Amino acid sequence: MSLVTPSHLGGNSSFAALVGLLDDPAKLKGKLEQLKKAEESANAVIALAGPASEIVQLRESIEHARKEADQNLADSHKEAGAIVQTARQEAEKIVRDAQEAAQQSSARAQKTVDAAAEKMQEVQTAQGSAIRLAAEAKQARQALDSDKQALIACGSELEELKEQLLKEKSQLAAVRETIDNLLG
Repeated sequence: MSLVTPSHLGGNSSFAALVGLLDDPAKLKGKLEQLKKAEESANAVIALAGPASEIVQLRESIEHARKEADQNLADSHKEAGAIVQTARQEAEKIVRDAQEAAQQSSARAQKTVDAAAEKMQEVQTAQGSAIRLAAEAKQARQALDSDKQALIACGSELEELKEQLLKEKSQLAAVRETIDNLLG
């Protein structure tokens, strides 16, 4: 019989259970076997996971690695931000340079277009002058052709007059000979 009863325990059922376990050796032996098996299982898990000091070291190592990874991530974000900022600045400079080059090219192109328009005006003026001069030359040629025809006609008339004068000269020579013969 047990010396301690549940009334002595003040309602504490854990203690009562312990007393009940100690009173029954078979039950105690079974519980000890369960505890040994649980201890063996726990030891196997501990052996698998490592001793508690290693777990603490692993936790500290993991925490250190996490902090280092967080710092690396923060540094990477800063570096990426700096790279993005630099890239943005370089892109803006490239855009500005391209716009300036485009404006300069546009200005040169406009000057070229203006010069071409001026040359085109000169060409049109020269073409107009050439057409006018060609018309004047055509008129002059027609006038020359008319003058040539007139000269040819005059030449023909002069030939006729020459022949007529030669005939008259011949007649005068014959008349003179006749007069000379008569006088002499």
